[in-house]
Amino acid sequence: VIFGGAGDIDGIAMTAALDAGGIAIGVLAGNLLKKSLARDARNAISSNRLLLVSPYHPNARFTIQSAMKRNRLIYALADYGLVVSAEYKKGGTWIGAMEELTRDNALGIFVRTGANIPLGNRKLLDSGAREWPGIESLFGSRTSKNPEAVKKSPDLGVCPGYGDRSEKV
Repeated sequence: VIFGGAGDIDGIAMTAALDAGGIAIGVLAGNLLKKSLARDARNAISSNRLLLVSPYHPNARFTIQSAMKRNRLIYALADYGLVVSAEYKKGGTWIGAMEELTRDNALGIFVRTGANIPLGNRKLLDSGAREWPGIESLFGSRTSKNPEAVKKSPDLGVCPGYGDRSEKV
């Protein structure tokens, strides 16, 4: 999981990836030194399961402007993007997803759907993002809470609606 470290959902994504035996990469817009010294981060870093990076000085403070610029790096490192909740025409999630959707050779952007989704999610779908089909349809047995089962699962090479991403440079 590649995340920005900016909010609750980023923390949940990181924790879920690590708890499932996976790895996580945090692309931070500030406070790299402070976040890397937190106990949970230190343990995951020392076991080679967490990487925290930033294009800014390790002591730089978080700013909205640095977060907007940092979003490009998150997409650059990812194979796919998943938008859980986006406010219409507001914030880094919306801006980053729209920027990626309009880029040549863009990533596959998935959007959470269902009851009570924000307007931004619907507008991203209208702009070319794909409906998130659910974790089970993408990964099957890789969603097991047993880390050994996840490690033994075959690599995901094809994603519904986007084909093989291995050709992307």
